[in-house]
Amino acid sequence: MRGHIRQRGNKYAFVLDIGYDELGKRRQKWFSGYDTKPKAEKAMRQKITELESGSFVEPSTEYLKDYFDHWLKIKKEQLKSSTYDTYMRMVKNHIKPKIGHIRIDKLKPAHLDKFYGEMKKKNLSAGSIQKTHNIIKTALNQAVAYGNIGRNPALVVKPPRSKQRDIQCWDEEQVRTFLDIAREEREFIAFYLALTTGMRQGEILGLKWTDINLEDKKIIIERTISHDGKSFGELKTKTSKRSVILTNGAVEELKKHFLMIKKERIKKGELYENKNLVVCTKNGTQITPRNLTRTWYMLLGKSELPSIRFHDLRHTHATLLLKQGVHPKIVSERLGHSNVRITLDTYSHLLPGLQEAAADKFDEFLFGPSKNNDEIKK
Repeated sequence: MRGHIRQRGNKYAFVLDIGYDELGKRRQKWFSGYDTKPKAEKAMRQKITELESGSFVEPSTEYLKDYFDHWLKIKKEQLKSSTYDTYMRMVKNHIKPKIGHIRIDKLKPAHLDKFYGEMKKKNLSAGSIQKTHNIIKTALNQAVAYGNIGRNPALVVKPPRSKQRDIQCWDEEQVRTFLDIAREEREFIAFYLALTTGMRQGEILGLKWTDINLEDKKIIIERTISHDGKSFGELKTKTSKRSVILTNGAVEELKKHFLMIKKERIKKGELYENKNLVVCTKNGTQITPRNLTRTWYMLLGKSELPSIRFHDLRHTHATLLLKQGVHPKIVSERLGHSNVRITLDTYSHLLPGLQEAAADKFDEFLFGPSKNNDEIKK
């Protein structure tokens, strides 16, 4: 017989013959914690069926913290650096401290529900919780493939849904007000590029002078900077690698910025570490996203304008283009969206107003200036 049941105190357990080791010695595995004998019998029959069908997975005694360390080492060779940095940060700051002490074969959906609930109590966004859940689900799918566990408990858990963030942006007057205040700041060019090109923060900080052709008024965007500012990596998507035509104002501002950097390089001499970056420190090294964000919020406070994120400068650029009647396909290309549908969905709140403006312009083009409402009423 492959197994038999025993009573241990108020609980029932069963032992199962699971095969033989390299020396030909019989191997057994105990399964315990059943409230009644019928439950233990049912579980034993299920395990015997798994053994006979070849689907039985011997439970792993590895702890989640150790498994995730091993999994991350493998993923490092498979992911772009920015994605790996995100995985590493989530595992280190959230996953290991809360569930790392649990054995991988003992992890239950209830553990994950409790974990996500604690994240929510700490006011972490639904997006962060969803991202953490996706990492756990992906890692445990691999554990199933490795044969470490039989099932992935994350597949039956539903974390809080991420709500669509409302688009926050400035109008033309607010943009001019901010740029006037930011002009004296050393990192002014970063904010100017964000507003006039729609580039992401990481793309701006990864921009090199060799990526810019001032004569053709063109920027080639082909890299981004990591969250910690220590390395450069691949862009978010394939379509993120793109060329963007500069405004005349941006060309002039870049020329001024280049002269400023040239003076700094001459002044520092051998102490200057020339990385050919457009946005850099006085020593030529890269500026971290955190430091640029710190400057951003300092200037935002000075301006007393509506509070928005640095990323909302990108939304501001797109919104102002659409309000001017620029075709969404052009806006999509400037932003590096994979298709125009993303652009239309993101800025759908503008479409009703744009539809009205388009209708008025068409009417005026075809029939000439129309009478206003008061004249019509008369």
